[in-house]
Amino acid sequence: MYLPSLSAYQTLENSQGTLDPLGLYTIADRLAMRLAPDLRERMKHPRYLTSIAVGAVACSCFSEEELAVDEVSPPWQVYEWYVISGLVRRFDKTDPNQLLGMPGREKTTRSMRDGIPLSANRYLKTPTVFGFHGVYRTLAKGIKLVDDDMVGEFGSSLVDIWENEQGLNGFRVGIAGTPGYEFRKKIEDAVRAGLKAGAVAKPWSWEFYNKLAESLAPKSPGKKEATALFNVLVNAESESRAELIRFLASVEGQKTVESGSEKTVHTAFLQQSPGIKPLLLAIQSYERVCRLLYNAFYEILQWMESHQSKKGTISQLSDLVHVKKACKELPAAFQEADLLLEPFTYEASLFLDNFQQLRESFERNEWVLLLFAHHMKVQRSKPPNGKAPWILEHSSDVFLLNTTQAGVAELNEEYVHQYRTYTLQSFLTDLGKL
Repeated sequence: MYLPSLSAYQTLENSQGTLDPLGLYTIADRLAMRLAPDLRERMKHPRYLTSIAVGAVACSCFSEEELAVDEVSPPWQVYEWYVISGLVRRFDKTDPNQLLGMPGREKTTRSMRDGIPLSANRYLKTPTVFGFHGVYRTLAKGIKLVDDDMVGEFGSSLVDIWENEQGLNGFRVGIAGTPGYEFRKKIEDAVRAGLKAGAVAKPWSWEFYNKLAESLAPKSPGKKEATALFNVLVNAESESRAELIRFLASVEGQKTVESGSEKTVHTAFLQQSPGIKPLLLAIQSYERVCRLLYNAFYEILQWMESHQSKKGTISQLSDLVHVKKACKELPAAFQEADLLLEPFTYEASLFLDNFQQLRESFERNEWVLLLFAHHMKVQRSKPPNGKAPWILEHSSDVFLLNTTQAGVAELNEEYVHQYRTYTLQSFLTDLGKL
C-alpha cells in the first residue's frame, strides 16, 4: 500500500479539509432526505421562508437576467443584503435571540460596526448556498413557496397571510395608496439602487430597517402565518416527514428529544410509525457501521496526538480498543446494513461501492492499513484538487499524525450524523407547537 511521505506542504491544515475524512456523510444525507424531504440540517428558523416569499414578490418587477453592477448579484441577493442588514441593525443589541442561526450574521455585524454597506465582497463567499435564500431553497421549492425566483402557489397565500397580520394589506397585489404598497415600493427602490451601486445603497441609520426587520423577525411569525407554515410541512406529499413532525410535537416525542440522542428518538419513533420502519432500520444499521469506523479512526488519531512523537506503529494502532471492536463487529454490521439498505437501491449501491475496500480483511493489522487506504482515497476525491491525508507514512510500519482535528470527536455509541430531528425541533419551537 502506498501512503505519501511527509512534506512541508502537506502539514498545512488548510490543505487537509476538516470534514468527513472517511466519506460517511453522503449516504447519511440521502437517507435523511428520504426521511424528511427538502429539509437540511442548517435550516433552523422557518420564518426565513416568509422572507423569501416577500422578496420574490418585491423583486418580481426585475427581469430574471438582471444583475447588479458587480455582474454577480441578482435582485434577490441584493434584497437579502437589506433584510440581513435590517435584522442586525434592529436586533443586535435589543433582541439578539432573533439572530441565532442567521446566515451571514458575523459578517453583517462587522460591516455595521465598521459603517460599511454589505456587498458581494463583504457578504458570504457563496451566498447561493450559505445565505438564507441558499439554505432554505430546497424547502422553498418543495412546498411551492417559489418557482425559480418567482413566488409560487403557497408563497402567494403565505404572503397574503403575512401582510394581513403585519398591517401591510395591498403588498402582494400592489394596490396604490395602501400600507403594503408603500412598504413594497421602499423595498423595490432600495433593491434598484443596490443593483446600481453593487452594494446596499442605504445608510445603516435608514429608518425603514426597523419596520423591515420587525415584520420579518426570524423567531416571531404571526399566529396565522405560523399555522400556515406548520400545515404545509405536514400536509405535503411526504408521509415520513409528516409523521416525524407529529411525533416530535407529541408528549412522548418531546421526552425522547430531551435525551439529546437522535438514536433514542428513532427507537421510540419506530414504535409509533410502522410504515416508516424500513427506512428507520436502514438508518440505524448504516449508523452502526459509521460509528464503528468513526470510533476506530478517531481513536487512532487521538492516540497519536497523546504521544509526543505523534507517531505509532501498525501493531500499536491495531491494539487499540475501538480498532479491536471494529474488526470484531464490522462483518455482521456490514451484512446487516447490506440487507436493510436493499430497498433503497441507490444508497445500497453506493454503500457497497464506497466501503468494499474495508471488507477485504478483518485481521487487525491488515484492516488498519485498509482503513488508512480508504481515508486516502476519500481525501484524494475531494474537490477541487483533493485534500492532504490526516495520517502519513513516516517510515516502514510507522505512521505520523498530520491533522489538528483528532480531539474534536467523541467516541460513543450515538449516531455519527444528524437526521433533521433538531432542525424540526427548532421549527416547531418557532411555530409555537411545543
